[in-house]
Amino acid sequence: DVTPTDGPAIASDVDATGDSRTPYYLKNFRFILESVLGDEDSVGLLDEADMRTISAFQALEDDAQKLYVRLHNRRKGWHRSGKLEYSEIGSGLYAAIAQLSACELLHTEGRLDDLDTILRLLPAPDVKELAKSFRIQSNAMTARKSGKSGAGSTTGTSSSSGGGGGKQDVVGAILRHCRQQLSVFSATGTEAPVKKRAKALLGKCVTVPSAVRDVFNRLVRLFAVASWLDDDSQLSNGSNTVIYNLLLSSNGSIEYPKYTIKKETKLFTDRDAFLRFCAALELEHDLLACKENSQWAAALDVYTGSRPVFDECMEQRLWADAEKRPQFLLRFTDGWVLSRLMSQCVDIMERHRMYADATALLRLLLSGPFCRSSRGRWYDRLALDLDQHLRQRTEALDVVERGLNDEYVVTGHRLALQQRAVRLCTAASAPEVLRNRLSDFPPPQLLVAKEVEIPGRMYPGVATGTKSYFMRNYSPTGTGDGASVEADPTAQHIMLLSVEELAMEHYRCKDGFECGIHAEGSSFSALFGLFFWDIIFDDSVADVFRNAYQAMPLDFYTQHFYEKRKEKIEHRVDELRCMDSKMVEAEVVRVWTSHHGTHCGCLNWDLFADMEQAVEFATCVGGQLLAGICSLLSKNYRHRRGGLPDLTLWSKKKKTCKFVEVKGPNDRLSHKQHMWMHHLVEMGADVDVCHVRAIGGKMLQ
Repeated sequence: DVTPTDGPAIASDVDATGDSRTPYYLKNFRFILESVLGDEDSVGLLDEADMRTISAFQALEDDAQKLYVRLHNRRKGWHRSGKLEYSEIGSGLYAAIAQLSACELLHTEGRLDDLDTILRLLPAPDVKELAKSFRIQSNAMTARKSGKSGAGSTTGTSSSSGGGGGKQDVVGAILRHCRQQLSVFSATGTEAPVKKRAKALLGKCVTVPSAVRDVFNRLVRLFAVASWLDDDSQLSNGSNTVIYNLLLSSNGSIEYPKYTIKKETKLFTDRDAFLRFCAALELEHDLLACKENSQWAAALDVYTGSRPVFDECMEQRLWADAEKRPQFLLRFTDGWVLSRLMSQCVDIMERHRMYADATALLRLLLSGPFCRSSRGRWYDRLALDLDQHLRQRTEALDVVERGLNDEYVVTGHRLALQQRAVRLCTAASAPEVLRNRLSDFPPPQLLVAKEVEIPGRMYPGVATGTKSYFMRNYSPTGTGDGASVEADPTAQHIMLLSVEELAMEHYRCKDGFECGIHAEGSSFSALFGLFFWDIIFDDSVADVFRNAYQAMPLDFYTQHFYEKRKEKIEHRVDELRCMDSKMVEAEVVRVWTSHHGTHCGCLNWDLFADMEQAVEFATCVGGQLLAGICSLLSKNYRHRRGGLPDLTLWSKKKKTCKFVEVKGPNDRLSHKQHMWMHHLVEMGADVDVCHVRAIGGKMLQ
């Protein structure tokens, strides 16, 4: 066991001696290398080629190391040397390039041979000048000349300037010209002279070789792999985020909790398993980039290329050894990442109306041991595709039944499947065989919250599809710091309120809840973090803390969290039930004064203005309700962090609290929100579903 303070110290911009000549990004990049090389498990995943690359970097002079890290953290591809301006390197740039090139950590323009890449690196004026020098016309120029000819103008010859059109159009024209102008004397036609001229215009340029980049990306992943819990896709995004977080930690902007690191199980069984994991992350990163840019055809290509990899993983059971480990460690396998990737590909296939392929993929996902928290969504999606798109309604109901018998289908997903079963059995077009099965799926008996309706004058100056705002007349009262506003239907002053702000104003004026926050689930998560801090960061559980930079244990978003701490959690829940307001206040004060500002994944310290406000809120909630809320969150935080009420309101005078889910016009409760309404009403909480009814409003002058 080692404590988080063991190992090399993280570097900030200025070290203990006041030396600021070595920038933070280089110091922290070195820190990452030292940390990985100092870990026996991590070193076992590196081969001789990796070590040679690392040694080559460590042997570089400072300027060359600075330049490498700068380029490593930029986007992949080639960069024009003349555009590289780093003040900390200055006049040593070209010497650094030469040193990096000599040890094969950098490639220069001599390795650049792809004409398309060269042309896209060139600025638009140079591309157009290149086209002009080879008498190449773009489509835009040809169209313009044709238009002029049709109008009676004299048509130019092919020797006219080819600079017409945008850069992309001209690049396309040059590439087409080179493919078409083949001669008996040259297999490349005019490509060779065009490429030579283009490289002369381009000048010096550099790129980090893919093999070198991969080595250091793997080192960063080994260092940071335990830092992300619920969004492992960030591991695909390079080292920028990791180095930045190290800077925040080193300068005091982020303080991590104190715990003892206790490793008993290797994250990766061997080097091959680690390489497969990294390759899967790269595929996932490619898909995320396509989705972010709405490139759906390219996204489908990513699926087509990655599907054989996933099939091989499932058929050969490459993850069989890893499956014997705790479920939360399975996320460090290629099978887990590929399953998450394939889950996102289901949406891609549905966009392309490939419903048969989508259902086949969903069945394959459900046959594996990965991403169990997604099983409810997979069952529901499979049933929907079978019912709505493939018209296989009996099979759809069978899928729903299997889902309801799956122990990993919980909370809102279970409710969604129950409701889908009822719809399948009671649809007007449902065959008799389905109607006869309705008794097998009794509707859930859910408690419901009180429903309240308030009117709101909708502001008409909001574009369709954007957030709605409502108008309220008010009179300003007081001056200076004591100024406030009071609702006054006859006043000439008008303020715009969101639907949540309108509801908060209603409850403040009508029910006397003078305090409140619009935080959805954050207020509940904050309570859980405050009252379960010692259990969350209990380091007696092996393998959940792997490095010093974790905001939560690795199993926090899994059922393993509750299972391994069941006795302590139940004891804590019993303590909360017995707490009076003074005991609740004392506990908040203890945790706040001991840990305020320490990074915790479920606790946003800025949610409350100060400790006094946090105490007010917690004491108004009370021990009984705190126990019920924290008990639910502890058993399945991943699923239950969503669907919580929008508004948390409390009254210091009455020592009461209220939770309100606000719904604007044409809005309705989600499945998870239905479940939380049920649980809160069952606990005896004061809960409302507040519907804002839009009424007409005059346009503001």
